[in-house]
Amino acid sequence: MVTVIAIANQKGGVGKTTTAINLAAAIARKKKRTLLVDLDPQANSTLTFISMEEVTHSIYDVLSNSHLSLGEIVKPTKCANLCLAPSKIALAKLEANLV
Repeated sequence: MVTVIAIANQKGGVGKTTTAINLAAAIARKKKRTLLVDLDPQANSTLTFISMEEVTHSIYDVLSNSHLSLGEIVKPTKCANLCLAPSKIALAKLEANLV
């Protein structure tokens, strides 16, 4: 069974990224395969686990109809059982188009 946990709040600075990073790492430590999807254009979750040089494609590419699937952008992290769907600043362009 798959469990999805979303952490969302319109206000900035309330700890969404910190909560997501720590919750994902804690679940992964329990030997549960975990995928952290970074949907923030600032990409702080991404930068916590990998360098931007490792990001060839991001969630922006998946959401902007570039024919990439989520599975094609997922990157492993140094944390066992934790993978990451990375973000990039380009996501801000897509966000502006959705409004």
